[in-house]
Amino acid sequence: FAVNPISATSGPMRIVPSSQRWAVDAARMQRALPDVDGDPCAWGMLALEPLLPGDVIVRDVRVLHGGTPNLGAATRFLPSLEFVLGWWAASPGYDWPDAACLPRELFERLPD
Repeated sequence: FAVNPISATSGPMRIVPSSQRWAVDAARMQRALPDVDGDPCAWGMLALEPLLPGDVIVRDVRVLHGGTPNLGAATRFLPSLEFVLGWWAASPGYDWPDAACLPRELFERLPD
């Protein structure tokens, strides 16, 4: 979610639409994934901007994504929240590492 205004020059996130399907499609067709960095324009990367404070980006974690250059003077913050269904996290097919989180004692010291 955006905590500060994000514009084209402040390092917006970019995504590759429908890329969450690439690994499945590549495995089924027995071919390599495309080189996104080799020709980013060809893959239809979209910069998610402008964003205002409070705006939210909802995406599948498998979507190829990354930052763009921050040409502004201020640091760009874009905190994230990740959710997974309990039954999926307990399944043998789930292999995502646990994400680091803010320790409770630090959370309690944050200002209101």
